[in-house]
Amino acid sequence: MHVALEKLGDIASVRAAMIFREQAPKQSNDGNVHGLTIKDIVAGWPVKAEALPLITVEDSMLGNCLTEGEIVIPGRGDNYPARYFQGNARAIFPYGQINIITTGNRILGRYLAWYLNQPSSQIFIQKSLAGTSIKALNRPSVLEIPVLVPSLETQRVISDLLKLRDDSKALKERLIALEEQEVEWACRKLLSKVEG
Repeated sequence: MHVALEKLGDIASVRAAMIFREQAPKQSNDGNVHGLTIKDIVAGWPVKAEALPLITVEDSMLGNCLTEGEIVIPGRGDNYPARYFQGNARAIFPYGQINIITTGNRILGRYLAWYLNQPSSQIFIQKSLAGTSIKALNRPSVLEIPVLVPSLETQRVISDLLKLRDDSKALKERLIALEEQEVEWACRKLLSKVEG
């Protein structure tokens, strides 16, 4: 069965994150949201809310926080990974030059993020960049990215496999952290016997 490529703009919508022209929000211990910037998108993912700085934004801006299933992709820089947002108990507020993709009913977010990270999509993105010294991926270019849209069933199977991989990775990282704590505790215990 042949599946045709479709423009991303025909299967999803794209909006820009808030850009603070005058001054970026300041980090604050009593902030009402966690701020997400381009550097967080290109770093390790998924991002943990508690690792992001707390910032304060006006209540009228809270509707710009990420919602589960959305995809973020940098709007400038050297790297353009698409990141699927699984949701979080804490509000995540993207700001700066970030494109936010909200899928329609014909495509699943986790599948789309995966597809946008495939070599063919990344090559298209690189060819679509505007600017000479500072490269930028603008909204019209994002809307033109060609996407292979298989059946929802196929997308769901791919999405489930990706979720299993992500869950497995998170469990392995947690296990490594626990092992490190256990070894640290054992080493300190041995040292305390020598000292005392």
